[in-house]
Amino acid sequence: MKTKTTAPTTTAILTEFLRKTSPGDVVDWPQMEGAIGKHPKMYWKGARRALSKDGICFSIVDGIGLRRVSGRMVNRAVKVELAPRGRKLEELRQNVGFSRFVWNWTLGQHQKNGWPVGGKAGAEARCEAMKRKKLGEKVDLPKMLSAAEVSRRWTQEVRSNPELSWVQHRIVRVARNAIQAVSDAYAHALRRARLGERAGWPRFRKRNHQRRSFTTQGRFRCTRWAIKLDKLGMIPIRNARRHDQLDVLEGARVLRLVVEERAERWWCSIMYEREHEVEIESTGKIAGIDLGYSITVSDGTDKPPVYDPPMALDRHLLWLRHWGRAVSRRQPKPGQLGSKRYRRAQKIVASLHLRVAFLRKDWIEQVSDDLVKRYDVLVVEGFDVKRLVSEEVGYRKGRRTILDIGWGMLRIRLAAKAKDRGKRFEKLEELDLTDQTCSRCGTLDERTDGLFRCQGCGHQDTRPRNTADLLRRIGMGEMTFGGDAPETPAGEAGVNARGVGERTVRRPSWRGSEIGCADAQGGPALQGPQLFGIPIPTERGALS
Repeated sequence: MKTKTTAPTTTAILTEFLRKTSPGDVVDWPQMEGAIGKHPKMYWKGARRALSKDGICFSIVDGIGLRRVSGRMVNRAVKVELAPRGRKLEELRQNVGFSRFVWNWTLGQHQKNGWPVGGKAGAEARCEAMKRKKLGEKVDLPKMLSAAEVSRRWTQEVRSNPELSWVQHRIVRVARNAIQAVSDAYAHALRRARLGERAGWPRFRKRNHQRRSFTTQGRFRCTRWAIKLDKLGMIPIRNARRHDQLDVLEGARVLRLVVEERAERWWCSIMYEREHEVEIESTGKIAGIDLGYSITVSDGTDKPPVYDPPMALDRHLLWLRHWGRAVSRRQPKPGQLGSKRYRRAQKIVASLHLRVAFLRKDWIEQVSDDLVKRYDVLVVEGFDVKRLVSEEVGYRKGRRTILDIGWGMLRIRLAAKAKDRGKRFEKLEELDLTDQTCSRCGTLDERTDGLFRCQGCGHQDTRPRNTADLLRRIGMGEMTFGGDAPETPAGEAGVNARGVGERTVRRPSWRGSEIGCADAQGGPALQGPQLFGIPIPTERGALS
């Protein structure tokens, strides 16, 4: 029987051609065209992506071709604050409005093609689709318009419509990126819908949309004092003498720039690609990290570090409430722009939110950087933060506190920095009951008071410290949450951790509302609502 053979694709041929190169070799475009018999413009990205999985990375040499690097290529970003004035400030605002105009026009093209949109504009169509689904009818979406097809329609519209003559004074690449952003938004919505989640279809943007930004590429030049954008010229950088942020761009390839406005302050984020060499600074330490109202760490020493969050939202809550009520009182009538006092109150509220975000992000970056430098293995809990702050679970103040600390962002930054520095980051499964398991013998204790008392071996400790010790033992391989686990060491009473894997575990959730427990020294009982055994403070500012 003859076996059917398939000819290798053009991308596969180019992949094998690039695989034969050595680190430091430069392959120009004519060489790649001679190897595959076609222009490599449509194929080199796929070949580069396939080789990166095998640890073979290439950087782009502008105007020449590809250069094989010894390390791996990584994407990074640097963010600087701009100081536009006069005409430059007005041109930045015009390009923001241009990006919003192209976004809405592109969304209208997809809506005419039969695709749903979010918000009130697409509510009627979505309700009709839901009724048809309930009746058992099959609802199929038409073929999506590609970004290239929408770009072609946009070019025809600009050429044929004399009312769009003002477009020639805007940055051309802003329109291309806005069209591509709509296609990406639909792709993400389809992915969420297939997973059974809320789709979140893209919606039309208003003039006062919270995301006032535009993305561009191409002609870009920067100095230590200013950034030059296409059709805008040189825009000065605020506090340029104090910082040398743009020094990292030396020898890097700039991918794109995102200019955004927040609280009437302008920022420019520069995404670039450069070669990354992993510098492993081994310490030989393993840490278990418990996420609570304080970040508790267990590393086997007597005095492990404890990180207290700044609670930025809690500290600014009174001012946010005061100026939020001012914005509500000064709300203009429909069709009016609003008074100066209304716009001033809006600016103050936006500035307060911006300050809260900066304080939280600065603390997360410092804590994650310090933990990755100290330890080689980091083990954290895997509970679902999104579910903990949902409307069905917990108290409103507790949910606000969780978001104020930033548990989810801290885990994301720890994972990213550990990967960059060659460290190991482990996150447990969502259903593992780490806060109810003894770190010595693995016995389950479903009580939710602030102190952990093991009924098997008699071990007593604070619940955050017990959880951190348990995570550290999991990182060392001494205890697991599934399958076989090591036996209890000789001389220790109780059951081993094998019972934990045999038990049907549940999601971590908020525990009892009014719980009293005595401390280890027989002191007074702790009263009040608790999360994972940690008392929730009842007074504002108690956590700062």
